[in-house]
Amino acid sequence: IAIRSSLPVIADKKNLTWLDTNNQHVAGFIRAWENDRVYCLFNFSLQPQKISWYVFKQNNMRPLMLYDHWSEKNYKVGLVSEQLTLQPYQFLILEAADGNKLKVDG
Repeated sequence: IAIRSSLPVIADKKNLTWLDTNNQHVAGFIRAWENDRVYCLFNFSLQPQKISWYVFKQNNMRPLMLYDHWSEKNYKVGLVSEQLTLQPYQFLILEAADGNKLKVDG
């Protein structure tokens, strides 16, 4: 509840877009509202699962750093050829680490 209260973008405003994780065990979506973006990823497997950093570069957004609101950990977004590992049943609630400072293609 505390995370939801601190992130208005998570409220259900018909603002959910599914992400293509290219991994049948990992579901992901992005919530966008005004200039805010939050990426939510869920590993539904008993095994660690990997996804390409490309997931975060879909929808013309290119964050450089991401902050996980659950673990309070920062992630540096890697190259498309590199991967992020999610541990069994791990979930991430990620936002651009410096707020609205996202590099937008176009």
